[in-house]
Amino acid sequence: MKISGLLGRAFARLRRSLWLSLGTDPVTKFPIRRRSDLVQLGGKGGSWSVPGQLLGPSSVVYCVGCGEDISFDLALIERFGCTVHAFDPTPRAIAYVERVAGKNAKYQFQPIGLWSERKTMRFFAPRDPQHVSHSVVNMQGTEEYFEAPVERLRDLQMSLEHSRIDLLKLDIEGAEYEVLRTLAEDSIFPRVLCVEFDEFFHPLDGEWRSRIIENVQRLRRLGYELVFTPGNANYTFVHAQ
Repeated sequence: MKISGLLGRAFARLRRSLWLSLGTDPVTKFPIRRRSDLVQLGGKGGSWSVPGQLLGPSSVVYCVGCGEDISFDLALIERFGCTVHAFDPTPRAIAYVERVAGKNAKYQFQPIGLWSERKTMRFFAPRDPQHVSHSVVNMQGTEEYFEAPVERLRDLQMSLEHSRIDLLKLDIEGAEYEVLRTLAEDSIFPRVLCVEFDEFFHPLDGEWRSRIIENVQRLRRLGYELVFTPGNANYTFVHAQ
């Protein structure tokens, strides 16, 4: 059984590598329009690839979902000199950010979540207590939760007095579907969009792949091109402006 599992994972990695070599996302089968200016930033567990030519000191950057790894956020500051606005209501994440970046003037943190409206919501715990990420859609079917405020992206942007968003990173444990839906409704189109579709790791049901395909297709219709993915439903998109 153990050997069978190892062989299955090895085959899955091989198949994923084959699709990627063909310039195709293994999850959705949509084409990847690779760019020559992509730079990979962040540590092993929290890295993203972003177009270096589209970011600079004046870029408006929102990183939603910090957990206990803000290596990507801090790498953005170091490489581009921009200010990063970060958001996460998880108590452990709040403590971690204060410890690691509390004195960094370019790291502006708010202990709130992102959703499609302003309200207070329950954030359900992961099954493994060593993990930090909580989910408003209860991706792992647990009973323990904490309550925290959430905002709509439009309202958050207005409160910060930003006329645009140059980079939006969403790593929000299943809430990304609801947040992405608001982009078209509010005509908010960040130039660079980094999204983790967490159902790849914790499917809610057998339709998880269809939901990811539907959301990526919606982004494509809004003018976004998929420019990078490692094949695990972590995506970097660029809006054709």
